[in-house]
Amino acid sequence: MVEYWHMATKADKARWARERNRRKKLGLPQPGRGDGLRKYDHTGPTYRTQPEEYRAWSGMKVRCSNPNFKDWKLYGGKRISVCARWRDSFEAFFLDLGPRPSPLHSLDRYPNNNGNYELGNVRWATGQEQARNWSTGNHFLECNGERLILSDWAKRLGITNSSLTERIARWPLDKALTVPAVRKRERAQDGTYAKAPLY
Repeated sequence: MVEYWHMATKADKARWARERNRRKKLGLPQPGRGDGLRKYDHTGPTYRTQPEEYRAWSGMKVRCSNPNFKDWKLYGGKRISVCARWRDSFEAFFLDLGPRPSPLHSLDRYPNNNGNYELGNVRWATGQEQARNWSTGNHFLECNGERLILSDWAKRLGITNSSLTERIARWPLDKALTVPAVRKRERAQDGTYAKAPLY
C-alpha cells in the first residue's frame, strides 16, 4: 500500500483525522488508506449549492499553498498568493466574483497575469480570453496609439490571421492594420478576374 501521509500538509492531516473521528462516532465504516484523501474538500453545503465556483476557489488555494501541486512553480513558487479575504472564506469569494458565467469560464488573473488572486485582479474568463493575457506567445501590434494582438486586429478588419500576416509581410504596418477587407473581386476588361486581393 502506498503511503500518502508524507505528501499531505498538517491541515490535510487534521481534516482527515476529524473526518475519521466523525465517522467513528456515527458508526460508519472507515475508508481505506488513500480513498478519502481528496484534493478538494467536497463535503460542505457550499459545495452542493455552488460546486463549480467552490472547485475554482479550492483549486486557487491549492495552487498557491501546496508545494506538492504539479504546477506549484507557476503559482506559489512564484510567490503568487490568495488575499486573506478569499483564503479564509468561500462566501466572500463568491460574493465578490459571482457565479461562473458558463462551463467555458475559469479563474483568470487579469489585468496583471503575475499578480495575486485578489479583488480587482481576478475575473471569470474563457480560454480564448485568457490566452490574450499571456505575456509570451502573443504577437502585439501597435497602430495609431492602439496596441492589440494580431488576432484582435484581424477580427476587427474582418480577415483571417493568415491574411493579416501576409498583409504585414507585403505592406507598411499602418496600411496593413487599417485597410478594410475587400470581399468582391473585380473583373478585368477581358472578363478575367483581377489579381485576388489580400482578405
